[in-house]
Amino acid sequence: MEIDTHADAFATSLIWGAVSLADVIAWADGQIVRLETPPEPLMALSLSKSTAEAISALHALSMKPDRSQAAKLVLGHFLPGIRS
Repeated sequence: MEIDTHADAFATSLIWGAVSLADVIAWADGQIVRLETPPEPLMALSLSKSTAEAISALHALSMKPDRSQAAKLVLGHFLPGIRS
């Protein structure tokens, strides 16, 4: 799955409170390590100090997401909270 689809899902999940800023930053850090040349918005996401900064960086990353797959990821982010 492409990074833009994950970014779209994380933006929605962060807005709705299904994931934390720390979760999003951890994902960004993992992507930075994995990618040979990480995009600038991913670097900005990793350094985000606020939810607003993170959402802005996530939107910059999510240029052409697969909306169907992003929706499935968002549901996956909500699932732990529903089960508890």
